[in-house]
Amino acid sequence: MPKYTWLLVAALVGATASALYARSAVAPTPTTAAAPFALPDALETIATLEARVAVLEQRLEQNSNEDIAAIVPPEAAVRETADAPEDASVAQVSEREQLRALWRRDPQAARRKMLARNGLRDDEIDRIVTFEQERQVRDLDADWDLRRNMYLEGTLPTPRRDSYFEELRTVLGDESFERYLSAQGMSMSISSVMPGTAAEYSGLRAGDVIQNYNGTRVYSSGQLNRLTVAGERGEPVTIDVLRDGRTVTLSLPRGPIGIQTGRNRATGRP
Repeated sequence: MPKYTWLLVAALVGATASALYARSAVAPTPTTAAAPFALPDALETIATLEARVAVLEQRLEQNSNEDIAAIVPPEAAVRETADAPEDASVAQVSEREQLRALWRRDPQAARRKMLARNGLRDDEIDRIVTFEQERQVRDLDADWDLRRNMYLEGTLPTPRRDSYFEELRTVLGDESFERYLSAQGMSMSISSVMPGTAAEYSGLRAGDVIQNYNGTRVYSSGQLNRLTVAGERGEPVTIDVLRDGRTVTLSLPRGPIGIQTGRNRATGRP
């Protein structure tokens, strides 16, 4: 029997003996002697307690085994997991990396591949992609119209951050300001061009770095969004981009552009 069980039994026996002694210590009458300590009763009590303790130990052991079984997987499952080939997990990681790389190069192709992996047919993928592209163009138009109205009403906010950059450019000068933007990693690099938008029709490409919009230096997506609404929709504007180490100037109509940038994926969705 475990040590703690003997301690429990000893405590119970001590309590029983104390109770019997207290009962026998009650002041006797002059003619009646005190009852002797009932040893047989105490032994019977100890035997009963030992039996109860044994039952409790059995129940505790059963509950512990059930709890462990609920937490620890069966030996067969553990062995199956341990024997699983590592090639499967390596292949999954490699496939994810390839898909991520494809997304950076061609988001539309990556989107189609993701849909195909989930069992969609080519015709279903075509309908989904067409719907998504048309919906994106409608959203671009609606967002631009909203910002244009706010601009005309004078309620389009100018973030404090952009005001800070304008003041800093005045203090540093254009050349030093350009080096500052480069040091901060604040280039407006295009990560993707949305199909069916002005960006695609004007010849913008993924990898182009936007420098100027209609003659104004661009350093944030918020600034670019405000520049696109600072005039009538459809009027011709120019956009200067850095491509393969040289500056390229493109023409496009003022309005929604339809690009995403590496620094902020919401950039260029004015």
